[in-house]
Amino acid sequence: MTILVTDIRNFTGLNERLPPELLARILGRLFRVSTESVEKHGGVVDKFIGDAVMARWMAGEKGEKKPVKSALLAVLGMWRVVQDLNRDHPELSNALRIGAGINSGQAVLGNLGTGGSREYTAIGDSVNVAFRLETASKELKKDVVIGQASCEALPRQFWMKKLQLVSVKGKNEPIKVLALTFEEVEKLIQIME
Repeated sequence: MTILVTDIRNFTGLNERLPPELLARILGRLFRVSTESVEKHGGVVDKFIGDAVMARWMAGEKGEKKPVKSALLAVLGMWRVVQDLNRDHPELSNALRIGAGINSGQAVLGNLGTGGSREYTAIGDSVNVAFRLETASKELKKDVVIGQASCEALPRQFWMKKLQLVSVKGKNEPIKVLALTFEEVEKLIQIME
C-alpha cells in the first residue's frame, strides 16, 4: 500500500487572521479537488483530519499498477488548486501552502472503533511513517518527503544519490527519504512518462 498525507502549512496562523466562513470555503474547495485528484489517479481518500488529507493506493486496486507515481500525480493536483486558491483569494497573501509525506509498505485495512464510531481505515507502521514524513517536510523545508520504500518505484537515477537520513518521532533509527519541492516532483513525473 502507498499512503499520501498532506497538511496545510501554518493553518493556525490562517485561522487567526481569516474569517471562519472564508476558511471553510477554501477548505471545502481544497478537499473537493484533493478528492477528485486522488480518485482520478486511482486512489481512495481515507480521511480528512482537520486540515490534513490521508489517501491510499494499493497495487491492483481499481487497476492501479503504479501507486507511487499516482500519489505524486494526485499531490501535484492538490498543489495546483492551492496555487489557484492563492490567486483567487488575495486575502490569503499567497500564504496557503501544503506539504506531503508519501510512504509505501504493509498495512491492514478494516473497521476500527466501536458502535456508531467505526471507521474503515488503514493502520500500520507504513501509515504512521507517512504522517511523520509529512511533518519532516516542514523541518526539511521541502514540499514532499518520500520514504525509501516508495523511492524504489521511481527511476533509480533520480533518487539514488539524493537520499538522506531523517529522524522521525517514534522511530529508534533514522529513515532514508527523498525530499523534493513541487517543481522537482513535476520534473520527476516527466522523467517517468
